[in-house]
Amino acid sequence: MRAQTRPVSVEETRAGRQRPGAAAARPPVRDLSPASVRNLQRTAGNEAVGLMVQRLRDPGATVQRTMTADPEIQPIVDAVEEMLGTARSLIATAQGLGFRLRGREGQQKHCDHLGTSLDTAEHMVYRQFRADGPAGRTANPRTGALKALLDEIQQRHIEYVGILRRFNLRPVGADIDPQDTAGLAQLSNTWSRVVGGQGIRTSSTPRPFGEDRTPQRLPGFENQMLSHHARLLSRQHGRNLVGGLNSGVAGAGAAMVGVVPFHPEQVEFMGGNSVVGAEAAVDTPEGLASAPNAPGRGSSSVVAVPHGMRDSEGAHEGEAVSPAFLVYGHELIHAQHNMHGINIRNVGDEEAATVTGNETSTALHRQRGVPVTTEEMLREEHGLPLRGGYT
Repeated sequence: MRAQTRPVSVEETRAGRQRPGAAAARPPVRDLSPASVRNLQRTAGNEAVGLMVQRLRDPGATVQRTMTADPEIQPIVDAVEEMLGTARSLIATAQGLGFRLRGREGQQKHCDHLGTSLDTAEHMVYRQFRADGPAGRTANPRTGALKALLDEIQQRHIEYVGILRRFNLRPVGADIDPQDTAGLAQLSNTWSRVVGGQGIRTSSTPRPFGEDRTPQRLPGFENQMLSHHARLLSRQHGRNLVGGLNSGVAGAGAAMVGVVPFHPEQVEFMGGNSVVGAEAAVDTPEGLASAPNAPGRGSSSVVAVPHGMRDSEGAHEGEAVSPAFLVYGHELIHAQHNMHGINIRNVGDEEAATVTGNETSTALHRQRGVPVTTEEMLREEHGLPLRGGYT
């Protein structure tokens, strides 16, 4: 099912409004680390970050910046574009010959810097959407500019995971302390299993559709999905969700979750990526729960995702912003329910269980000893606007 429909009620956080930017050309930042940006954003908000960007610019050089139709978010656009500039430079370095000659520790440190820059930029935008409340759910120049930033960050993130994949490195765990060797080792293990197709296996070949019974591979789909997984793994609830699924055993040579792209003709037929969203199908329906006190034996799942789905395409008018990784994460929650035989057969109740949780679902989770994960939990740990319910 699509990961987003019309909201019922929404819980928003409080944040100050942003001040307008100034001139059309700005000098580049001289000393603006992702860690300092993240800490300042957490304690003082996006406006303070924008002001820090302006203070720390080198007066000796200028770069062009994108002017937005809404000057209140100009400092945020400036800050995110600075971090994107850092990310592009780090990506270019990692794609060069010299990067191969570095030791593994140096390569990992470089990619940690890259991943943290992208994560910080991404979550600055999420915070702004949350601060904007209902206005962030409508089409207007402000949300358009913010969604354009998300799409740009997403593309750089896909390049980032391509580098991780090539050099056998792990992604960033934003909430894992750098000194937490056990936590980092667990993240590395989970990531290795995802890349290796253990538990969750991605195929770049679409399902047949219409007259095309032997579809061709869709280049780039595997890295697209690795990007989704890396973003889920960057926070605790996402790690629990992905880690639980990729440790599941579906049978000889089978994956607990198979991930495939929708056929492009099917996406076009249905009206585009935003309409299609993503979909989780159960392989063995009789393995689902038959009653609130009767979990089933479980089932594997197949999740279909549009090839090239952008973060800006995950929500319709009036809906909370839903980055592509969250649309996919919603379907993984269904797959988790299928795996443990706790999927509720009534579709409406199962969707409610997936978005916010409910009494029946909680009871089934308790009987299986499975921690509850909901879409709202994923939203909360990323600072995204809450969905507010399912209708």
